[in-house]
Amino acid sequence: MKEIDISVVIPYYNDSIFLKRTIDSIFKQTLKASEIIIVDDCSQDSNKAIEIINSYASELRNKIRYHRNEKNMNGSYSRNFGIKKAEYSYIALLDADDFWGETHLEVNVREIKRTNADFIFSNYLFKDV
Repeated sequence: MKEIDISVVIPYYNDSIFLKRTIDSIFKQTLKASEIIIVDDCSQDSNKAIEIINSYASELRNKIRYHRNEKNMNGSYSRNFGIKKAEYSYIALLDADDFWGETHLEVNVREIKRTNADFIFSNYLFKDV
């Protein structure tokens, strides 16, 4: 398991019931991201989101950057805001109510490098929880 220069951007709006699973799926990756940027779109459950973020050990919490919009702007605004705040050359997008399989980043980064692509997207599976 190694770290790569990748920022994961998560737009967040009232998804506290899913947020821990989402963050856990990032930390379980076979290739580790360098940072997670969570952009809270003025949620009603912001305190719960902060509580979840703070529940991680200090070494993990240092990788999570949290921003909160002063007013509700929408998911696209929040995603673009997070992209602008990203410090690394690769940016992965993940919604707060979604999660990745353990090799998601590894497979996608390998394919980007193999094809010299500027961006890549992947399919999804719907899982009723």
